[in-house]
Amino acid sequence: PQGRATDPVKYYLSTEQRARERQVAYETVRLLREDVIECYRKSGVNHYTECKVINQKYYD
Repeated sequence: PQGRATDPVKYYLSTEQRARERQVAYETVRLLREDVIECYRKSGVNHYTECKVINQKYYD
């Protein structure tokens, strides 16, 4: 049998690591979203050109 039955400690540690990586990914997206919103507010009607780089990071 694979998984938690053979090595419960390793299974627990890998589960915790995946949770941390997922949380980092969520926070990264949240921060990028805040940057996009701030750029849109600051740039106004010119946001298409001035926020292009930030948008590219957010949508990739």
